Amino acid sequence: NQDPLLKATGHHLLIIDMLLYYIFIQLAAKLSRVDILIFDRFFIDALVDVTYETKNKTILQSFLSKIVYLHVKRVSYCAILDIPPEIAWQRKKDILSMREISYKRELYKALATVLGLPVLSGILPPKKLCEIILATIERIHNFERDSRYGKLSYL
Repeated sequence: NQDPLLKATGHHLLIIDMLLYYIFIQLAAKLSRVDILIFDRFFIDALVDVTYETKNKTILQSFLSKIVYLHVKRVSYCAILDIPPEIAWQRKKDILSMREISYKRELYKALATVLGLPVLSGILPPKKLCEIILATIERIHNFERDSRYGKLSYL
């Protein structure tokens, strides 16, 4: 018995909360002179979660979603990690069903296509995956492999 107002606006509140968090982190990074921020969860995750929870794909075309898309396009590098549903099922303890995994996987792939994001194989060994991501960041920012990155923050 969820409050009707919360049910109608909850997804908007989650997205606004993430936007505020992102803005706060960017400001804190600038004040701390952090050069690179790495997020392992991002706005796209919130959109996928909200879309799944509400079973309402029109959220992906809402005004707030369009703001999210603008932020995703502003970051230097954003990628989607894709793993087979069976592996996700083994790794994730907070997912209730294979149906949820499959539904969310398709949403991620659709958003990757729409936003022009690379889809990386999540079954690669973690070291190889990190190398691919770091090499891409180095290329984007013209860093040399043996240079210091300045401060590196993982959030």
